[in-house]
Formats: sequence, C-alpha cells, structure tokens
Amino acid sequence: MVENAKGRILIADDSRFFLQSLERLLQAEGYEVFSAVDGHEAVELARVKHPDVILLDIEMPHVDGRDVLSRLRDDERLFDVPVFVISGRDDDYTRENVIRLGARDLIGKPVDPEAILRRVRRVLST
Repeated sequence: MVENAKGRILIADDSRFFLQSLERLLQAEGYEVFSAVDGHEAVELARVKHPDVILLDIEMPHVDGRDVLSRLRDDERLFDVPVFVISGRDDDYTRENVIRLGARDLIGKPVDPEAILRRVRRVLST
C-alpha cells in the first residue's frame, strides 16, 4: 500500500501501452494503481486489492468487461466500487448497456486524460 495515496485505482485493459499511459497519469496525481491485462486478472485483483475506482476496458480476451462488471456486481464486497467502462464504442447503446450492468459511465477511446482525472476525482471526493 502506498502511504498518503489519494485513492486506489484498478485499470483493466489488454493494451499494455494504454495501461502504462494511464498508470503514469494516475500515479503522477498521487493515486495507487494496479493493472490487469485481462478480465480474469481484473476480478482477482479487485478481490485482493479492494480498489476505490475501477477503469475497465470492455473488449478484452478470455473474460470481457461485461462479464467482469457482472462478477463485480455479484460480489458484495465490490458491489459499490465505481466502475468506468472504457471502449472504442462510444455510442448510446453501449453506454446504456454498461450502465444497466452497473457501470458509473462509459468513457470513449481515444481517452482524454483530463476526462479520466475529472471522473476519478469526482467519485473519490464524495
């Protein structure tokens, strides 16, 4: 655990470049960051690390973001963790679908770093 961290964030995305970019951004802001490259790893890390926020790619190998979201919402310890789904499909249908599954919101790719920071700050300040 990082002392004096502003919060604990789990990022799940199968793109290592994207993961590293978000890790650097969030760590520079003082957050403790954990990363997963597939859905199975994301669920396991969430159960072990108990993050304050999860940034979740929707399209990943093995277990996709929708399944991860369902598993998180079925776990009473993780039910209330805010999840922002990240997807190249930034349309009303996808947004409604992921919100219905329990996501806080959909963030479209390419990602605006400031938009990520605003959302994270907002949920962690409440």
